[in-house]
Amino acid sequence: MSLLTTRKLVKSFGDHCVLNGIDFSLEEGKVVSIMGPSGSGKSTLLRCLNLLEYADSGEIWFDGKLSGVKLTPKGPRRLSERAMQKQRLGIGMVFQQFNLFPHLSVMGNLSMPQVHTLGVSKADAMAEATRQLQRVGLADKRDAYPAHLSGGQQQRVAIARALCLKPRLMLFDEPTSALDPELVGEVLAVMKDLAESGMTMAVVTHETQFALEVGEDVVFMADGGIVEQGPSSQVLLAPREQRTQEFLHRFRPNKAEA
Repeated sequence: MSLLTTRKLVKSFGDHCVLNGIDFSLEEGKVVSIMGPSGSGKSTLLRCLNLLEYADSGEIWFDGKLSGVKLTPKGPRRLSERAMQKQRLGIGMVFQQFNLFPHLSVMGNLSMPQVHTLGVSKADAMAEATRQLQRVGLADKRDAYPAHLSGGQQQRVAIARALCLKPRLMLFDEPTSALDPELVGEVLAVMKDLAESGMTMAVVTHETQFALEVGEDVVFMADGGIVEQGPSSQVLLAPREQRTQEFLHRFRPNKAEA
């Protein structure tokens, strides 16, 4: 059963159409990797899914409910910001640049959103923060501040922060692109663990080996549209479309290694 579905999703910035009729579905417990060249609309798609951007037309269905709008006799109407914040609770998002609060400790970064967004007690928020820090292997960094952490550690804290809000879907917007190469593996290992635990995930990435090993499906985008989508092994190892083949020429994993 699909946890997330988009139908003919369109988003423009001025005269530039960034998303042009996006249709795809993501089943619960599955991982989809979203790939494509810079400017193809990948990040905008994630921001629309999480209601950080408002699509111009089309539909987003999450957990069986229309997302971001309500249907009225006069047509769809945009939800209030308060209603959209409530809908966002089911979807966690991890950004390229971590977005941690520099003036808060690791525990503060994880507990404060729970208190303000979920309304839980500080004690419960701290307990959940401790559990999630253990999950990402950073229990010993609970009192550290972001400036004292490596990029990989900061990104793992960002993942733990999103998990504290108990999302049903996790969105990752190129989570390793800002990291030094030697730090990429520790973040991908946490994401792989999440996938193996059954977390539904949509991951914008250029990490083809991760997409091949962890993701069930790949969506390849270019020029605001979906050029090709299907099982990871098919799209990454035997793409049908020339545009996909051209992009993957530099990235495609070796078949023998796969």
